[in-house]
Amino acid sequence: MTPDQIQAFQRGPLAGPRPVDFYGVPLLVDGALGDKTRWAMDIATLPTWRQNQVRSVVSMHGRREEGVNRGAWLDPMFAICRLDPDVDGDGPSEDGHPWCAVFASYHLAQHSPYPFVPDASVARLIRNLHPVAHDRAQPGDLAAALRADGTGHVGTLIARGGGWSASCDGNLGNMVRTVRYPVHDRQYFSVEPQLLCPLVAMGIPLYTGSTR
Repeated sequence: MTPDQIQAFQRGPLAGPRPVDFYGVPLLVDGALGDKTRWAMDIATLPTWRQNQVRSVVSMHGRREEGVNRGAWLDPMFAICRLDPDVDGDGPSEDGHPWCAVFASYHLAQHSPYPFVPDASVARLIRNLHPVAHDRAQPGDLAAALRADGTGHVGTLIARGGGWSASCDGNLGNMVRTVRYPVHDRQYFSVEPQLLCPLVAMGIPLYTGSTR
C-alpha cells in the first residue's frame, strides 16, 4: 500500500467512525504501516458484527471499577445478566460476582446477530456457547480460562497469531485491560453456530513497541 492509501484507511470513511487501535484510540493519520494500523486493517476484514464487538470492548480499555464490583458504567452491565439468588445488597453487582463474564456478555448482547444468554458466571456463560478450535477462533469470540472449582476468567478475543492470542478483559486488576497469552492457555467459544472461518493465523502486532 502507498502512504496515501494508508492515510485514507487511517482517516476512515467520511460518514463513518475512525479506525481505532487495540486500546480504542483513533489511529494516527501519518501514512505509516505500523503495528496498530496493521491490527486495525486485520479487524476491518471481519464481519461487521465482529468489528463492532471488538471496537466496543477496546473502547473501554482502562476503565476501572468504582467500588468492589461496582460502577455507574458497570451496574447496567450486571443488570442484563443472570445472577445467583443470594444478592446481598441494594445494587445488582453487590452479589460479589467478578465482572469479567458480565463485561463480555454485555458487549456481545449489543452486537451479536446470534441469540445467547448473558450471564454473570463464566461457567454458565460458555456452557451456552459453541466451542471453537484455537486455530479457528476469531476476534469477537470469547477466550476463557477455567479452574478446577468451576470458576474462571473470560475475555473477548481481539487478535490471534504466531502461537499467541490477545483479549480485552473486564475485571483484570479491577479494570478493563488487554492481555496477551499463549494460544493454548485458553478455551475459545463463539455465539456463531457454524464457524466457516479459514484456517489462517491473524497477525498479533500488539506488543512490539510501535506507536502507530
